[in-house]
Amino acid sequence: MTDATRDPLRAAWEERAANEGMNLSGVLLKNLPAELNLYLHNRHLDIVLNKLLPLIPPGAMLLDVGCGYGRIGRCVRETRPDIRVVGMDFSFPYCRQYHDHVSEAVACADVAKIPFRRSSIDGILAATSLMYVPPSDRTKVMRDILDLLAPGGAALFIDPGRELMALVELLRRQRRRTTSGYEFSLNQYDALGMGNDDTDIVASGGFPGFSLLLPLLYLLRARPTLLKPALRLAVAFDLRFSRLRRFTIHRWMILKKRG
Repeated sequence: MTDATRDPLRAAWEERAANEGMNLSGVLLKNLPAELNLYLHNRHLDIVLNKLLPLIPPGAMLLDVGCGYGRIGRCVRETRPDIRVVGMDFSFPYCRQYHDHVSEAVACADVAKIPFRRSSIDGILAATSLMYVPPSDRTKVMRDILDLLAPGGAALFIDPGRELMALVELLRRQRRRTTSGYEFSLNQYDALGMGNDDTDIVASGGFPGFSLLLPLLYLLRARPTLLKPALRLAVAFDLRFSRLRRFTIHRWMILKKRG
């Protein structure tokens, strides 16, 4: 993964950061209605707060890889003030926004050249970050990220599922944008998580309710009285059937380093 390969992507993200500001449309799905991006953000946050943070001890350091403006980092800091949260993003506008919004340290760096020592970090959050690594470099970047974990440390990854996105592309016939990244099939994601000798997948899931109801939710976006109960239905489905991970807009996994 050369600098020349990453520079156009960085430029695209810096433009997006400048145009979108501290809005979910800047860091999640650009063309998704605000109510639906908020739902997706809340599901991400639920996984972070209820699955990842219980694995992070007091006084630990949590690295927020691809932190954006701090949509999750700020909530982590407010929920667990005992944790030191450090952001990292390769977009300079987002680094500035993160510093202002979260009031925490931030490193302006590429995921391909992470400026932290091995075994120096207790927790890692990488929400929609691996998706911007070219498929040929995924294994190396994943290994480099996991090498940062101290023994007993945990890392959460959230990325888009290929199966559902392939169907969306087919139906919409829309060309890929420069900031859209790469999706993962379920087999690819599991293989990436299981391909490390000193870490284990301790939890995984998806958002099947939201994903399957997405066409209906999109149609109801202008009718709040109908959208709200439909979103509540999606929440109930996602909480109960999160293990249904194949056809999902995003899927997640938590890896823990052996002590």
